[in-house]
Amino acid sequence: MRFRAHTHSIRALIGAAFLPTLLLGLLTNGPVLAQVVRGEDVCLGNDTPGPFGLSWNHVAAGSERVSINGLAQLRGLDYTLDADSGTVTFMRNLPSRSAASISYAYDPEAARRAGGGQSVPLRVDLVRSDRGSLSFLALGKMGEAARGDLTVGVGLGWHPSSTAEVATHFYFAPMAAASADGSSLPAEKRTGLSVSGSAGAGAWGLFSFGFARAGVSLGDTGDGGLSAGRQSLNLSSRFTAGQTLTAQVSYAQTKAADDASAPASERTGLALTLTPSDRIQMSANIARNDITGDAASAVQTVDLSVSAQPSAKMQVNATYSGKDAFGTAGDSAAIALQSVLTPNRKISLETWAGQSKRVGLTTNSQSVGLSLSPASTLQFQAGLALRQREESGKERLGLSVASVSATARPLSFLEFSGSYRSRTASDSDPNSNDQSDSSTARVSLSPLPFVHLVGTYAQNPDDTNFSSVNAADASVSSLQHLARRGVSLETSLGGLGLSGGCDWSQGYDTTAAVQTVHADLGLRFSAATQLFAGYQCRQNALATSTPLSTAYTVGFTHALGDRFSLSLSGKSVKSAATVSPDYNASANLGMKF
Repeated sequence: MRFRAHTHSIRALIGAAFLPTLLLGLLTNGPVLAQVVRGEDVCLGNDTPGPFGLSWNHVAAGSERVSINGLAQLRGLDYTLDADSGTVTFMRNLPSRSAASISYAYDPEAARRAGGGQSVPLRVDLVRSDRGSLSFLALGKMGEAARGDLTVGVGLGWHPSSTAEVATHFYFAPMAAASADGSSLPAEKRTGLSVSGSAGAGAWGLFSFGFARAGVSLGDTGDGGLSAGRQSLNLSSRFTAGQTLTAQVSYAQTKAADDASAPASERTGLALTLTPSDRIQMSANIARNDITGDAASAVQTVDLSVSAQPSAKMQVNATYSGKDAFGTAGDSAAIALQSVLTPNRKISLETWAGQSKRVGLTTNSQSVGLSLSPASTLQFQAGLALRQREESGKERLGLSVASVSATARPLSFLEFSGSYRSRTASDSDPNSNDQSDSSTARVSLSPLPFVHLVGTYAQNPDDTNFSSVNAADASVSSLQHLARRGVSLETSLGGLGLSGGCDWSQGYDTTAAVQTVHADLGLRFSAATQLFAGYQCRQNALATSTPLSTAYTVGFTHALGDRFSLSLSGKSVKSAATVSPDYNASANLGMKF
């Protein structure tokens, strides 16, 4: 079992900015969500940049607020967000003794809870053999309206042959909240059943199915099975003709479990993959989504792609994406061609051209990028991107972006990196961000193996969401009109770790400057026991006597053998707008089976 703990730790470094993919974020405005709700997650570091999954997908682009140990992070400079899948990737490794706090908004109509979410699953195999298994399951949930805090169940698995299996689970909520009128929920709303199975037909075929029905008081299992208050049906078949062709047909249906009159959503899909040789691969995906009883809700999507590698030094990719929304004006289409030429390890040339169309709007885009690595300690990147937008009844708009970035490591303990991006837009372009240039710089110094000093500077840093490969759905590149400077120092001596730093940011549309000071302490008593403490203060740089907010954090983790882990954490936040501090504490016990 794995728990997410609000554990704050001892490292807060500002990531370096590298040249992003040249044009994917410069094409069209992303969709605007009419109704959103907010969620918040805490991701524990694992010494990698991620990606780290959020509890919900379909995040509203630009709505997120990300901080590491209380220090705010900038999108495009410190991290990137994949809004569709709900994942965050940092530009630098997130240390194992650090925690990132992510607050965001999502569309409740389109978003789906990711696996796990806020649930605490438990599974114990009572009997297991080559022919089957018997399991006990439990699922703890945070209290919600009309839902219990605990779901228990019994599962049975059967393997009639080496290529076939069937699994069934029965769930029950022994403690469920009352209905709106105060009466207790009936038994059928506190129970659930799921059945799934698969069977192989030699090496060329695989058939699978899944059915689940759950009452409103049950918790989502997070594995695509049980979903509270819903009934779902999944069917799929996969066929493999030799080594060159693979086809998969799928059908999925979801509807309310206790309301036969409620509309149901259906999805039918066909996926084909053709690999005639090791240098060419083609794929096609066709899907249709419907809501029963609403003809105008049907949406059909087609995605085609071809990838060819004429030689070891060249690769060419072509894609097409089309959406046909029946009865609405939501049709769109996008086509793109990309080529990558790598004569040797020191140089790489990439070109990209594409066109996207939506109702009343056509966007044509071209870009070229060059990467040079004359030495292992020196890297250069340069690029030029062009965009032309034609919208019905409006003047044609154009934008060109020239960018350059470099990273140098002249000594083993010293690293420099920086980037510059210049924009030239049409005089009639209403977006003032298109007229601004941006630049970033970073220096990293490690005079001793246990001392690490980092300084950063950013002017008009990009706030770009490169979440969509489909050009028709990519968000417009925008800038943050501010200047940001930061410095941080980290040192570690044996089991003791100390870090501290200061960050200054000032927007060009205001005279106020915000200064953030942070300090962190980490103490490792043993491989199983750790203690963390942190302090963070945000204040007006011109009036440091009155902090905007002050936060104190403390955390403790201890491994109880190989099976159990205990974590305790607490946080106190005092802002200028509140009379008393806001306290938050949590205790978590993890069990591994």
